[in-house]
Amino acid sequence: MNNHRSLLLGIGLIAGLVFASFAVLYLNGYFSPQGSRVSWQSEIPQFATGLTASDGKAFVLDIHGGIGAYDAANGNHIWGGSVGGYFAAGIVVGSGRVCGGTGYATVGGLDEATGQSLWRFSAPQDTGKLAPESISIVDGRVVATGRWGMGSSLVVHSAKDGQLLWENSPYTVGNITNELNWSVKGFLLGGVPFEGNSIYASNSNSSGTYIFKLDTDNGNTLWRANASRVGSVLAIYKEQVIIQSDNVIFSLNDTSGSSLWSFDAGTSTYAPTAIYDDLLLFAASDGNIYALHLSDGKLAWKAPFDSANLLSIANADNRLTLLPIQIDPDSGRAFWSYGVTTVTRPADKLQTNYTGYMTSFDLQTGKITWTHRIEGSDVAPSGWAVNKNTIFLTQGNDLSTFDKSTGSLFDVQHFDHYVLPPVAADSTVFVAGDLHLTAYT
Repeated sequence: MNNHRSLLLGIGLIAGLVFASFAVLYLNGYFSPQGSRVSWQSEIPQFATGLTASDGKAFVLDIHGGIGAYDAANGNHIWGGSVGGYFAAGIVVGSGRVCGGTGYATVGGLDEATGQSLWRFSAPQDTGKLAPESISIVDGRVVATGRWGMGSSLVVHSAKDGQLLWENSPYTVGNITNELNWSVKGFLLGGVPFEGNSIYASNSNSSGTYIFKLDTDNGNTLWRANASRVGSVLAIYKEQVIIQSDNVIFSLNDTSGSSLWSFDAGTSTYAPTAIYDDLLLFAASDGNIYALHLSDGKLAWKAPFDSANLLSIANADNRLTLLPIQIDPDSGRAFWSYGVTTVTRPADKLQTNYTGYMTSFDLQTGKITWTHRIEGSDVAPSGWAVNKNTIFLTQGNDLSTFDKSTGSLFDVQHFDHYVLPPVAADSTVFVAGDLHLTAYT
């Protein structure tokens, strides 16, 4: 009996040590890749569908529409609120508000300091989904977009009180309207065509196509410029409006609309782009990364990146994925990742396979410093972030970390159910996966 009791006691002690060791490893490095560490980890009550960070806080949106605010320094829960709706998706912070989209095609606004619900408005739906396509906060205005069939629509509300300011809908035959005070024919440019109370749009008449700047407070046209093409606003930079249209990137004076410069890459250019100092960085379908001087549109450098000719197989079936260009001023480098998800149908079964690359290049010369191949997954990466010496990349249910200096793989953490794209803020990377929010420093 004594031997049996001793055996049970020994097993219990071993189990306790193993459990304690696992707990210590989990908190102090087991899931901490080389080059970073877990600063803190907090439990979240529901599976997360959105994550963002701002003003010293991390905010998590869950599938039930609940939003939790956590102290970015220690993970302490500050407040909990709700935007009121199932299948919630999309969370943004700005102008003292935390906004989230819901499956009822609404957007809810909470007070950033307290989590108190302040307002809610109806928003455009996205095709195949119930939540809005995107939500953003620009200069005190909440912008919600949706796409249904071949058309898209957009509504803009005040972040302060949720009041409708103006909207652009294909169902009003291209009207930009305040509904009560003014209506102007036109279609918003793509990208981020907002600057305070002004917006950039296009229309055409018997003389041709033109771009115009509109004052949304009163519906007045501030300027109008003839244009052979329209596209997406890449940036509003030092009194310039930078616009991308297929293979051409051009600049207009923000005050008068006069043409400043134009650059023709001779091939389709890709978004997203990035700005560093006086440089505009973008990739193109010819397999080069370009850097333009924003002051005059002249080419600073271009560098080849697609040595494997992946771009040549991208089509409607083989989907091309482009991650945002990441700028790291400390090292003087930029990082980019792209790849193609190929589709095969062996024995009438759909199979997908992702092949891609991460690339590091010098910001001043474009010289590539390293390239890392990404493969072995059936899905494309969902997002990435660069922090200190580590690159964080999410793909499927995995969080992978890489050495920023060499591109070498540090570690892979697998999540049982899901992991959201990482969010970087104030030298910290936040990751929401399964039922935990983790901060890496």
